[in-house]
Amino acid sequence: SLIKCGELPRTQWPSGPKDAQRWHRANQDARNGGRCCSGLRVWNTDQCLSAAGGIGTNICEVSGRNDQFLRLTGEAEEMDVAPGQLIHPRGFCLKKVKKGLDHGPCYAKGKLKKPVWEMIDFEVPRETELFEEERRRQPSLFSDL
Repeated sequence: SLIKCGELPRTQWPSGPKDAQRWHRANQDARNGGRCCSGLRVWNTDQCLSAAGGIGTNICEVSGRNDQFLRLTGEAEEMDVAPGQLIHPRGFCLKKVKKGLDHGPCYAKGKLKKPVWEMIDFEVPRETELFEEERRRQPSLFSDL
């Protein structure tokens, strides 16, 4: 479930998540030559947002799996879709409902007063920084990527 921004989740585990609503872009995007990114990953976990059947998370498939293809819409959308929505290539968007998330039709441009979702801070995960640094340092190791 979602918690209010800035609040820590109540958990019985002392090492529970500190960033329950923090996500970053993840997974290869085959439609973009295998470059990043085709989905959203929960910060500091192996869990990606998934639209397989219901909406939830499952282990990220870094090669890019269709049910994990979700992205945040922006101002420069090619489709007639309002910014601030999480959209799947099949044309549906994620919706906040009483008991979590569901999928449904996307709001058209001009029909959404404020974004449902927004990126409020951009930060590159440490593992991505290390990967990119090593790729620059030893490009021959990554020639097949």
